[in-house]
Amino acid sequence: MLEQFIQALDLHSLSEKDYHDGCLLKSIHFNTNGTVPSEGISLAILGIGTSDAEWDSSNNIRKELYKFLYSKQFGKIADFGNIKSGAKQSDTEAALKTVLQELHDLQINVLLLGNSEHYALQQYLALKPRSANLQFCCVTQKINLKTENVWQELILDEPNHLFNLSALAFQSYLSEEESLNAMEKMRFDLLRLGEIRENLQRAETYLRHADCCSFSLEAIKSSDFAAQNDASPNGLRSEEACQLARYAGLSTCIKSFGLYGYQAQFDYRNLGAKLAAQIAWHYIEGFFKRKAESPLKDQDSFLKYRIVMGKHETVFHKSKISNRWWLEIPHPNANKKNTFPILIPCLYEDYEEALKDELPERWLNMYSKYLS
Repeated sequence: MLEQFIQALDLHSLSEKDYHDGCLLKSIHFNTNGTVPSEGISLAILGIGTSDAEWDSSNNIRKELYKFLYSKQFGKIADFGNIKSGAKQSDTEAALKTVLQELHDLQINVLLLGNSEHYALQQYLALKPRSANLQFCCVTQKINLKTENVWQELILDEPNHLFNLSALAFQSYLSEEESLNAMEKMRFDLLRLGEIRENLQRAETYLRHADCCSFSLEAIKSSDFAAQNDASPNGLRSEEACQLARYAGLSTCIKSFGLYGYQAQFDYRNLGAKLAAQIAWHYIEGFFKRKAESPLKDQDSFLKYRIVMGKHETVFHKSKISNRWWLEIPHPNANKKNTFPILIPCLYEDYEEALKDELPERWLNMYSKYLS
C-alpha cells in the first residue's frame, strides 16, 4: 500500500566520489525501484513537497546528510523517497497521513524533510487514532493563533485528541500576546528562547514524553541559518538546534520528527543544507541511543525522594542509569480502579524548588489538565 503514495528517489544526483566508505549512503536502504524496504527497518526518511523547488530542498539536505558517519550503533535506516504530490495540497497531506499511519503500525520511526511546518498537522492526525491524549512538541520562531496556521488547526481540531502542546524557542516580541495568554490558560507549555538559552536541558523535559515533534528551521538565527523565508537576527544557535534534535531522538515516545523550512533558493554555499543535515543526523544518533526508563515499572533502577509539603507528599524519581528526573503526580481519580500516578519529566532544579516548599509549575499545570 505504501508504494502508491511514495515516489522512489533518483540516486544519480548522489555522486559516489563525494561519499566515503563509512558514510550513511553506503549503509542506508533506498527505495529505488518502487518497492519500499520496510522489513527490519527502525527509522525511515521521507521527503514532502508539491513542487520542484520543494523537492530540491529535501534532496539538498539528503546529499549532505548521507556524507555523514554511519555509526556502528545505528540500526537499519531506509530512505523511502518522497510523498507523491497530489492534484491539490490536501491530496498530498492525505497521502502523508496515510503513509505515517502505516509506518507507525509497522513500528517504524519517521524523519520528515519538508518545506513548510504546515505538514506538522499530519504528524498529529496520523497518531490521532492511537491515543485520545496526544502530546505535541514544536520548536518554532513565533506563536500566533489569530492567523490561519498549523497551530490554530491543531488546537481547533474536532474531535480533539491534543492533551498538551509544548512550544519551544519562540521569541516573545514576534508572537501575538493574546495567543500566548490563551496558551497559558489552556495550560500548554511555553519555553521562550531566553529560557532555553539559560538552561537548554529544560527543553529535554518537554521532549521526553512528546508523541511527535516539529522543528521549524526558522527558529534558528539567520547568521547560523540563512536558508529560510522568515530570517531573524535572533534565534537558536546551530549547536543548540542540534542538541534539541538529539533530545528529540532520545525520547522513547516520539514517533515522528519533522524538520521543516529549508529553502534551497536562499542557500549560500550550501551551508543551510549542511546545518539541516547535521540537525537530522543528531536526531538519528539520539534515536539509536534510546533507553526505555519507567520509574513505576523498573523501581530498582530508580532512587525515590519523598518531600512533605504541608498536607501533601511530593515524590521525585531519579534514574540510576541516566540521572534523569521525574516528578510523580497523584491521579485525580486515584480511588478508582486502573488508575496510576502520573509521571512528568523534570530536572534536579525542580526537586530543589520542592525542598523550599515551592510546588513546580508543571505539577500544577498537569494536575489541572487531568482534572478538566
